[in-house]
Amino acid sequence: MKVKHFFLVLLVCLAGCQTTPKVLRETKPLVLVTIPPYAYLVNRIAKDRLKVRSIIPPATNLHLYEPTPREVAKMGTARLWIQIGEPFEKKIFKALHEKNPQLESLPLWEHTRLLTSDDSEVLSPCDGHSGHSHEGKDLHFWMSPKVMLSQAYLITETLSKIFPEDSDLFHQNFQEVETDLEALNKDLENILEPFKGEALLLSHPSFGYFCKEYDMVQLAVECEGKDPRPRDIETLLKNAKKYHIRAVLTQAGFNNRGAEMISKKLGLTPHEVDPFAYSYISNMLKIANEITE
Repeated sequence: MKVKHFFLVLLVCLAGCQTTPKVLRETKPLVLVTIPPYAYLVNRIAKDRLKVRSIIPPATNLHLYEPTPREVAKMGTARLWIQIGEPFEKKIFKALHEKNPQLESLPLWEHTRLLTSDDSEVLSPCDGHSGHSHEGKDLHFWMSPKVMLSQAYLITETLSKIFPEDSDLFHQNFQEVETDLEALNKDLENILEPFKGEALLLSHPSFGYFCKEYDMVQLAVECEGKDPRPRDIETLLKNAKKYHIRAVLTQAGFNNRGAEMISKKLGLTPHEVDPFAYSYISNMLKIANEITE
């Protein structure tokens, strides 16, 4: 199992870290985030006061990603880890915390109303199981600017408690983030207004919150990361034809074959998007424009 191997690598690296503290000492406090969009938020809120590191790179399948020993070692001095609820986070955090008791976690999913599989339609040969959830919940909550705004405030408050000397700066910067996220939401509403009720055909179910927010339908074609069998394609195609599909969206690092085969039969051109991209606001606008093309 990749996670078990990762955990063993982590323990070895952390043990090594204890003998070479000067190599890993940061000039600024280190904050970890699981995915790049939260690195963007923390950098906007903290400016140059903190060093921010995303564990998962952009355009990567976080279910399959395995950090290198050097990447694991760089986590050892962190003061905070902003987490999204992925299973690997708990094990890694425990190992890190044993070596670095100062490390704190901010479990964003505990402060978010999570969607369930009932909130989206999954076109899958696996009887509706998408293979990405926290106890059956959808963890792609950053795809809603409104959720991101509430989480940005939570991050601001958490950073202020850990680094009280910079609290005023964090809150001042948050006001700019708040303005920008509110503007983003309005822009997305205006862009997507003509397409309410239409569907997005996706290789991976990353758009549940996005579709919920802007009154669209998420149709995800996924079977635990595996290609749909030939006999499944016709069934998937028949189900897809029940909806008016606005766009077909694929993701780098994920298995896109099922969505690509269905889009070809429907005469649609797939568009590759990256929900994990760092530049959150510009990326969300880019995704919206891909949908409207």
